[in-house]
Amino acid sequence: MKRLKLVCGFLLALTTGPTWALGFGDLAQAEAQKGFDGFAADFANALQYRAVAPAEPLGLLGIDIGAEVTVAQVLNVADYAAVVGGVTDKLKFTLIPRLHVHKGLPFGLDVGAMYMKIPKVDFGYWGGEIRYSFISGNLAIPAVAVRGTYSTIMGFDAADLSTMGLELTVSKGFLMLTPYAGAGMVKSNASTTAKIPVLNTAFKDYSETVTKWFVGFNFNMGLLNFAGEMDQTGEYRNYSAKLGFRF
Repeated sequence: MKRLKLVCGFLLALTTGPTWALGFGDLAQAEAQKGFDGFAADFANALQYRAVAPAEPLGLLGIDIGAEVTVAQVLNVADYAAVVGGVTDKLKFTLIPRLHVHKGLPFGLDVGAMYMKIPKVDFGYWGGEIRYSFISGNLAIPAVAVRGTYSTIMGFDAADLSTMGLELTVSKGFLMLTPYAGAGMVKSNASTTAKIPVLNTAFKDYSETVTKWFVGFNFNMGLLNFAGEMDQTGEYRNYSAKLGFRF
């Protein structure tokens, strides 16, 4: 119920101001849809799957477990804050924590999963990946891997949101330090069962595909592991860090 009230309040706010005087016509519909699309774009960027890991395969006995946080840029501040909060005109970023695990498999395959709880609200997000390192890398050549990802929201009754990604990653280890870089595409989809207040009309589904590139590093100190990453997803610049165990 709390989530539904948040969303309904957000949607009602979209139809106030100049559009009210126009009788809730086409302009009101367009402004409300713009607000939903802006919120969906910010949410999709913040909650997309991020591996924060190099291309080298973990191997059959390998595992990578860590706690992460992403500092995600918010471009549509008013729309995002109406539902989630935590951002202002002076602080246009939101913090997204999550838990992450990667497990090595035979033949250069790795699988991964993540779970996150959104601060201040009672819904979460989960995602997964499968990665194939078709070049495992050695002292002379870098590792190269292709990754498919998926993520989706859970516990949010008023809306559905999911992302799918395809990435190529290249990395090269130097002792304990492994820099990496990659690029790919992220497709986001969002829909809501809520109606535009007063107009009582449905929102159109949101769908967008954007390019993504990222650079990062992994620093392994025996069992303790630290990784950092910066990604540019469409218009959004984001920063992630992970601390955990990798062996």
